[in-house]
Amino acid sequence: DGLNSLALAYKNLRNYSKAIKIYEDILSHNPSKDFFYQNAANAYFDIGDHDKSEKLHNKALELNPKNIWSLNSLGLIYSNKGDDVNAINFYLKSLKINQDDSQTHYNLATSYRKIEQFSNAASHYRKSTNVKSKDFLLECLYLDPKASHEEFYSLLDDLKDSDRLWPLTASISAHASRRFSKNDPYPFCKKPKDFIQKYNLNDENLLNDDLITRFLDDVIRSNITKRGQSLLKNGEQTSGNLFNLDYDSVREIKKIVENKIEIYRMHFSKKEDGFIKNWPNKYNIYAWLIFMNKSGNLSSHIHKEGWLSSSIYLKMPNELKGNEGAIQFSLDGANYPNNENITFSKETCLLKKGDMVMFPSSLFHSTVPFSSEEQRITLAFDIIPE
Repeated sequence: DGLNSLALAYKNLRNYSKAIKIYEDILSHNPSKDFFYQNAANAYFDIGDHDKSEKLHNKALELNPKNIWSLNSLGLIYSNKGDDVNAINFYLKSLKINQDDSQTHYNLATSYRKIEQFSNAASHYRKSTNVKSKDFLLECLYLDPKASHEEFYSLLDDLKDSDRLWPLTASISAHASRRFSKNDPYPFCKKPKDFIQKYNLNDENLLNDDLITRFLDDVIRSNITKRGQSLLKNGEQTSGNLFNLDYDSVREIKKIVENKIEIYRMHFSKKEDGFIKNWPNKYNIYAWLIFMNKSGNLSSHIHKEGWLSSSIYLKMPNELKGNEGAIQFSLDGANYPNNENITFSKETCLLKKGDMVMFPSSLFHSTVPFSSEEQRITLAFDIIPE
């Protein structure tokens, strides 16, 4: 029990290497308590080793089939794989044990939303006290053709007057204002394209080939899980938060990112938008890698959990034609409903190796396919308010 408490303390300090070393010591004694396996599994999940995490959560359930935390975690692992049907089965098992668990309702709603069962998703978001539930409920009401416009705008009014702003609601509000020819009432960031910033870290001597090579080698040797996802064609991305990995190269990259975030914030410090005025005092930086091969691209999307989003282009194909491999921004995307007579403009940002592009998380973005045989590797990250 003492070792478990010590490991949890290291995990909360984000010292995952020490936490996992202690868990390995605990598990070597084959403990009979399920929560040792559950806690160890959560640490492996956070560093992106989802295969190890899955095995340990299954061991926890062998010892205690009513462990709703491991059931939920296995649901998250399957959802991360893109298998939300199986994820839903784990959440339903959890609700049979505790039908009032708020986080299970939130997780279940999220999987229903991802497979576009918006009515089911809305029902479970209403039963969750998670701080983000109302924002995702608003999205379900917007995407469900059977949902009431009155309920949608009533909820939007509540959210615009709350003390808490969220990029997802900003994106929905902006889109709905164009679609229904109404004013955009949400005070997050009315002109997000004005907040796009591009730097080149190579030109600023902050990034070089040696650091990129060390960083990519360290990520690969970390046993981090790679996965495909529905938005990504001809590519895969890493799981977990890369910035939880214990390598010098990761710390060096993270330091560059932290400094650039502060430079970005100060650049716009005089703006009155909620995006700047309500900048979170405490936040986590969540990072992942995206590997794209020939003809690869990302469909239009926003980062619903973020505040500020960014991409650093570690490797770019040398021979790109026109706007191949570029990133494009718009106020429309993700199959949001639209009227035939309304068009949304796109802004294209051409890219080269070492570029870093930063923008509000409410802004839809996508990438242009490329024909080169060379790989395109991007380090993406969000700052996520605590």
